[in-house]
Amino acid sequence: MVYRFVLALLLGVSGSLHATKPDPAPALQFLTEHSPPGEYLDENGELAGVTFELLRSISEQLNENVHFELMPWARAFAIATTELNTALFETTRTPSREPLFQWVGPLKIHRIALYARKDRFNVAVPPAYWPQHYIACEYIQSVYLDKLNELGFNEEHNLFQTVQHGDCFNLLLRGRVDIILLSETSAALRAQEVEELGIELVQLNGFIETRQYLAFSRDVPVERVARWQQALLQSYRDGRMRALYHSVYPEEMITALEQVALEQLLLLQNPD
Repeated sequence: MVYRFVLALLLGVSGSLHATKPDPAPALQFLTEHSPPGEYLDENGELAGVTFELLRSISEQLNENVHFELMPWARAFAIATTELNTALFETTRTPSREPLFQWVGPLKIHRIALYARKDRFNVAVPPAYWPQHYIACEYIQSVYLDKLNELGFNEEHNLFQTVQHGDCFNLLLRGRVDIILLSETSAALRAQEVEELGIELVQLNGFIETRQYLAFSRDVPVERVARWQQALLQSYRDGRMRALYHSVYPEEMITALEQVALEQLLLLQNPD
């Protein structure tokens, strides 16, 4: 009788422990677009790029089960706003997008400006008349489409929309469009290609600063998102981000990201 009682007690404890064992966290799908040198498909069709490598290293550090996939931006954005356990990168953070996601970052700090080919653009033409003389270009679902709309460009007459990031630059080189948006970093990275073609770019307006993030869907637990935020900032403090970024991004961006991480650390240490 005592033996049966003890056995039943042990089985009950074992069953209770088994029942309270937490379920593993669901896998995450991380979606991105073609945007070298941050993320792109290499010659073997495999996802590569310095931002992808940084996020992959963090996923391994956190022991996270993450599936990375590259696709056109509009499709990635639609999935990220409708499916569970999803994150999107690199995503510009704006007031209209703020409630759609939980934000981790910044991953990048860019300065964006309008550019045109010098041989096809008359700098004497005032901005108010640009839509009457030129065709602008930007990719579908880009946050900068609103900026071009404000200048008077629209998709029915003088605004060409492409499927992926980078297509507008190629169309500019081919003379198919006249005005595009480029980050200061992208302009510098493409300078040699432009020079070899005998083309000169002219900057049309002053730079505006934008910040790109890893944007998690709203269903992901806040604690899980917070672990990603802290791990990302730690990679800025311990040199991992710098080791990946230094060969392709300007020192000003790297230093700015490190400063963000330092400020967050000081804020945690001195909350008052």
